[in-house]
Amino acid sequence: MRIASSLLAISLVASFATTASAQAVLRYSWGDDANIVVANQDWTGPTTYSQNLSVTGLSGTIDRIDVTVKGPGLIDAWRPLAFTFSPYGNWGGVDCLDTPSTTVDVVVPGAAVIPGATLSAYGYPGVTTPHTTWDYTVNISPPLVADPATRYGIALVSCNLQHATTGYVPGLCMGADYAFCCRVEAASAHAAGAPPTSWVPIMLGVDDIVYWNNSAGLFSCYSTTPARTRTWGELKSRYR
Repeated sequence: MRIASSLLAISLVASFATTASAQAVLRYSWGDDANIVVANQDWTGPTTYSQNLSVTGLSGTIDRIDVTVKGPGLIDAWRPLAFTFSPYGNWGGVDCLDTPSTTVDVVVPGAAVIPGATLSAYGYPGVTTPHTTWDYTVNISPPLVADPATRYGIALVSCNLQHATTGYVPGLCMGADYAFCCRVEAASAHAAGAPPTSWVPIMLGVDDIVYWNNSAGLFSCYSTTPARTRTWGELKSRYR
């Protein structure tokens, strides 16, 4: 009886491990290569800085991917990132802009391009908090028959900081040396043919945080955990 119980426990553990390993996992990084993880990026001068989002472990037939990223309230140099693709307009200020100051693309080097994918993105400020939020939505038509072994690109975000300066000088595109972090708040995929409220969680907790100007590791970012599986849909309904 004890042997049978042990075998059952081993079977359950093996089954859980198989299910967990098959779950989709998100990656969020600086740079323009989805295969190279860069958690921190320091200011190195006026140039273009990129972030990328990708996912591996997707299975089934997928027609949509949603990712929500939360960051701090951003000062001048980074406001174009927050508002260039915002329905509220660009609040970056003339000195920060170089047309276009921020671009988003579903093509991410180092990751497979999802056929028929279109990316929409927008950023908006918090109403009761200083945080900034970015929502990325990839609609896929016809739906993707996903390969769990393939890394798929979600978004490449290129931020033109050609006009940025360091320090805090009003009237300039200031604060490029300001330290902050951004983290993925939620990520989900939607199975083709499923009800609109039915979402498949994408795992967070490993490569879901990026830092700016934190090479010395002087501050930490409020983090997710590997077990957290809140969906984009749940969060949107919570804050309506």
